Amino acid sequence: MIEGTKIRLLNNTTKNIEDLTTNDKLIVMNASNPSFDAANLEHNPTEGGFATNIIKKEFSLSDVVTIQLENGSEVTVTKDYPIVGAGKSAGWQVFDIDVFIKKYLDTTYTTSEENRNKLIYSLVSNVDHEHNGIHPQATDWWDSSISGSMHPSGRQSGGVPGRLMVGKPIVVENTFLDNGGEKYSNISNIVEYDTDEKVNMYSIELIEYAHYNILNGIVCPAIELGHLWPRSFYDDRGIYHNWD
Repeated sequence: MIEGTKIRLLNNTTKNIEDLTTNDKLIVMNASNPSFDAANLEHNPTEGGFATNIIKKEFSLSDVVTIQLENGSEVTVTKDYPIVGAGKSAGWQVFDIDVFIKKYLDTTYTTSEENRNKLIYSLVSNVDHEHNGIHPQATDWWDSSISGSMHPSGRQSGGVPGRLMVGKPIVVENTFLDNGGEKYSNISNIVEYDTDEKVNMYSIELIEYAHYNILNGIVCPAIELGHLWPRSFYDDRGIYHNWD
């Protein structure tokens, strides 16, 4: 996230990402609970989680995008950073699948339609076409005629994120706060930057017990790809948590 990104805390205040410390308790959702409803985040309780480390790294602006929503919220993230889609577009959504694959799935990956589709098909070929898998008409992840990704709804397909694109609904903080407001907002614009100007970007390496948190009013994953931390993840690190 870019400098100035507001992180929502458990006490309902916000704090800039660059000012966050390991003593700050963030408002989060913990998907480790067996009863967690990932398809309907508003059905789950919130709790507090501490950031264990804040990482600062310099990026070129050409490597980031700003996602703007119809409700006025916006967040600037790297092109591989996931945001949570809503409704039929549920699950992780990223701007550039090729950057995502290179970072998270295969560091030897060379960008091409053939390589991209071969990898995606290998990951979701056993998922029913009618649900999270590949749509029979899909030709490529970048195919805008099917709402992004390889599924007609544009949702996450197995471990493959959908594509951030204008019009796609995104989960917003009202899902956590339960204040009666709208729980999602559509993407109104995506800003790309054609410059190598350097900017400071920040990330939260790990939030104890957290799988979702809030950045500038937008819900984002707080985990590594496909890593749903079970109780043993915390036990092995000596991190106490009341699981009852």
